[in-house]
Amino acid sequence: MLKTYTLLVAHGSRDERWKQPFEALQHTLLQSLPPEAFGLCYMEMTTPTYQDILETLPVKTIESLQILPLFMAAGAHVAHEIEDMKNDIQGRYPHLAVSVMPPIGEHPAVQEAFLSVIQSVIQVDSKGV
Repeated sequence: MLKTYTLLVAHGSRDERWKQPFEALQHTLLQSLPPEAFGLCYMEMTTPTYQDILETLPVKTIESLQILPLFMAAGAHVAHEIEDMKNDIQGRYPHLAVSVMPPIGEHPAVQEAFLSVIQSVIQVDSKGV
């Protein structure tokens, strides 16, 4: 039995194509993680919402819920809407320890991945740029 549930939160868009990379990520994660370990939701403009996820979550069997924003950096969405999400979840389920993790884009591994991709596309000849 898992004690911590991770809620992955992406921004959302009216354009359904926006969801494709996140759903592919979810599919890949399900190859190595049990489905009861995490859920993917969107902050706005599409579903599932975090409320949709909470409806199916066996909240009595977990002790904590961590929110991982799938954002490049902290900004108004993380500071306001995701903080409101945290407070709402905590209010609904006072027994849960609810926390917000730093946005995924601030993780050193993500920064390294971006650096690697950027360096691979910038062409520099032997004399410099």
